[in-house]
Amino acid sequence: MAIRSISIARRRSSCFLPLSDTKGDLEKIRDPNTQRDKRSAAPRPKKDVSPLMGAVLTEQSRPPPVAALLTPLLEQLSPKVYVAFWRQLSFTSAEIYQELFELKGKGKMPGSRSLNSLDDDEDDAAVDVKKAARCNELARKAIKHYGIFLESYQPDGTTAEKVEKDHASTYLIGKLNRARLRTKMRGLPADDNIEEHKMALKEYEEILQYGDRNPEVVDADVNMSMELKLCAEMVGLLPTKLARLAKRRSR
Repeated sequence: MAIRSISIARRRSSCFLPLSDTKGDLEKIRDPNTQRDKRSAAPRPKKDVSPLMGAVLTEQSRPPPVAALLTPLLEQLSPKVYVAFWRQLSFTSAEIYQELFELKGKGKMPGSRSLNSLDDDEDDAAVDVKKAARCNELARKAIKHYGIFLESYQPDGTTAEKVEKDHASTYLIGKLNRARLRTKMRGLPADDNIEEHKMALKEYEEILQYGDRNPEVVDADVNMSMELKLCAEMVGLLPTKLARLAKRRSR
């Protein structure tokens, strides 16, 4: 039985601000020697260049991926001092890696969210090895940074009993995305694939348990009712897929 494709809109809690609003925190860790007064910078005259040289200059001046700029900050910041900024950086980095995973694997536009059918599996034998390896690398980076974000609420790795109401949506979406990514990697060894699916199933169950403990998550200001229904469907379907994967492994 196939689970219908339902889009999950990106939502942020009120503690998540645009990175431009975190200027104060960035100023504390920025090297003052790297700052320049943009007002004093005179515009440079344009030079005539060949199309080929223009392409080379464009490629050389292209900025690195945003995630590559954000993730090193996590190694320099203290999660106890910059709690809100730490959470924002880790969650944003995870989202970027997830969007890159979606674009690389399925060609989806950034920002789209959907849970595809479990029966919509690709034939691992037909998967491009290099493409699968790159997609899996991006998925693991997203999983890692969702984990960093979630551990800021519960350092021992377990699900938090309760988080602040205005953080609940982002917290649960982080768990949901991490579970989803675990089941989307391709070309894994059979044992690794089964283990990832088991961890995804456990994550979906933990989300439902959180909803049972905190029924207010379905209220209008949190509005996680659709996501909880999706988790319930996944909890019902994943055991069947795990049995199919185990049978395939034994062949």
